[in-house]
Amino acid sequence: MTLFSCILVQPVFAIGLECTDPDVVFCMDLADGWGTVARDSSKTGANGTLVGGPAWVQQSAARPTWNPTKGSTYAYAHSPPNHIQFTHTAGEHITTVNTTVGDFSGSKPGMLAFVMKQNDSNTPAACNNQVIWGWGAALGGWRFRMCGGGGYVDALELSITAVASICFLCENAGQCSCRFPDHNPHSYGVWFDGAGNFLMFQDGKLERTVTGIADFATEANTGFTVALAQGGNEWGGEIWGLRVWKAIVSRHQAEQFFKAYHDKFIYGGN
Repeated sequence: MTLFSCILVQPVFAIGLECTDPDVVFCMDLADGWGTVARDSSKTGANGTLVGGPAWVQQSAARPTWNPTKGSTYAYAHSPPNHIQFTHTAGEHITTVNTTVGDFSGSKPGMLAFVMKQNDSNTPAACNNQVIWGWGAALGGWRFRMCGGGGYVDALELSITAVASICFLCENAGQCSCRFPDHNPHSYGVWFDGAGNFLMFQDGKLERTVTGIADFATEANTGFTVALAQGGNEWGGEIWGLRVWKAIVSRHQAEQFFKAYHDKFIYGGN
């Protein structure tokens, strides 16, 4: 055994996870802990306003260990010191000022990520939202949402308005057919190259590769929202670590990148 044989080599990415990275254009950790403003700590500064009284959570207890059905076992450590919790009945959400940084129309590449913990069960044949960019007249934009219907409930997808809905896990007959795993926190990431190719990650593991997706459409109302009701359907859960990047790591590094993101916010804590 050599002197250096036990040293773990960490991957080096051209793009960073921190809010100060120049390629991070929206960065809302939701760890403020007090007040009615959720800070966007990126260079964009698109701060959000808390509506309806979502609760800041002082997080200090360790998460329970969870053994996923796929991949390695992750022992949950501490999530960020603070995060935010929404109930499914109270009209609670966050709305930011308008910003075009979520507009990926015109074959632009990018990456999206957030951590969520599902607290309540969804209603079959209904959808509720976790994160949205472009929440106006449904002309464009994108959203992370949980949907049910056709016997499939609580399935997470990236919905690109007027273009496509992309399941994070399995799909059957055009519908997302894998239920959200449980009531533990999970990280989700999306990598897209502007040429119709999407990589979908859960807990730092590549779950799906989707091709042939048309360009994003532009929405007139250009704010971000978190946990905004859809058709009267509220979502109950917790969110943190929201990131939007206007650039991508190489495709062969994408899984390592989102694993590093996952470890930052769940496995190793923050």
